[in-house]
Amino acid sequence: MKHSFDAEIANEYGVEIAIMFDMFCFWISKNEANNYNFQDGKYWTFNTYEGLHKMFPYWNVQKIKRILNKMVELDLLVKGNYNENPWNHTTWYAFGEVGQKLKNALSIDWSKVTNRTVENGNCRIVKNDQSKTVIYTVSNTVNKRNIKESSDDTDLSASETIPYVEIIDYLNSKCSKRYKHSNRIARDKIHARWNEGFRLEDFKLVIDVKASEWVNDTEMNKYLRPDTLFGSKFEIYLNSVAPKQKTNNFVITKGMKM
Repeated sequence: MKHSFDAEIANEYGVEIAIMFDMFCFWISKNEANNYNFQDGKYWTFNTYEGLHKMFPYWNVQKIKRILNKMVELDLLVKGNYNENPWNHTTWYAFGEVGQKLKNALSIDWSKVTNRTVENGNCRIVKNDQSKTVIYTVSNTVNKRNIKESSDDTDLSASETIPYVEIIDYLNSKCSKRYKHSNRIARDKIHARWNEGFRLEDFKLVIDVKASEWVNDTEMNKYLRPDTLFGSKFEIYLNSVAPKQKTNNFVITKGMKM
């Protein structure tokens, strides 16, 4: 993987902040281009310290905390919390006033940034056609995130593809529904839960459990929908499984499908 930084920002704030700032430029600009994660007049992205450590394995968690705290202190970033689940304390980040001006001054169309190449396994200087900004692309032997244009299936915390299609298909098959794979509400809810750390087996278990309770209930059947199943009560549904609760084709034992 390759991480990049702007030479002028590195000269002003140091290479570590320059690398981290470049990463936030990419992800916040991606969300802005997709009109995603807009809160209180700003576009945001989010991740845990552990998630950032996976993206920057050459920094430990404490180092990452110090870099982010320094960026907040310098008003390059501001912190927020817009998680639907009140117990989820994943930190959200947006540009501070100084950071926004700095990002705008780069005059880079971040939505068109794809792979930044490295020559001979070292580094090279890349000049933006729109300005005299110089970006150094750095590479070393550790596993680093490749900065590239990605699909809606990824976000700052994601190094893996979110299985929207498989989850929605599973919901449709278990609950006799016909939700489209492109359903925006479904994708937003799945995306939010995925970034809280839930994975495919959790989604399937919640679908199984609520289908067994509601599918034959004329009053509750209408709630077998993405905004209910994958909403703010998702973790409650996941942890409300009764021991050895039987359904038509499986047995659930407290958080496990057998």
